[in-house]
Amino acid sequence: MPIEPRLGKMIIYGCIFFCGDALCTIAASTTFPEPFVSNGMGRSLSWPHRRLAGCRHSDHVALLHAFQLWEDARMGGEQNESYFCETKSLSMPTLRMTSEAKNQLRDILVNAGFPEECFVAQSFNYSGPDSKLDMVSGT
Repeated sequence: MPIEPRLGKMIIYGCIFFCGDALCTIAASTTFPEPFVSNGMGRSLSWPHRRLAGCRHSDHVALLHAFQLWEDARMGGEQNESYFCETKSLSMPTLRMTSEAKNQLRDILVNAGFPEECFVAQSFNYSGPDSKLDMVSGT
């Protein structure tokens, strides 16, 4: 796989627990700059971006949530996608590159013999208890 071994291991564990889609998203995002458009006030995420992590206080969970919301917005067309990114202060080109990299990782793993069921997108409860999200953030 064209990523660091520890990220590959993370994705394989995700496949075992049927959250490969989320972990492919997180792994793919590590190769690009963060999609969060900064307010220029240091490295920490802005309050709206931090809220995306819910009660987990994790940049990776915030990124996963933002990515899933962006995918939903993208289904409504390019104008809807652009409006979503503008209102949420997200970089559309970065999200698109992350999506391409995620799909490449998924295709590599499916071609290597991992079942496609491992990569079914799941919805998570970001603001309350969710054992699958806990597993994703702990991997």
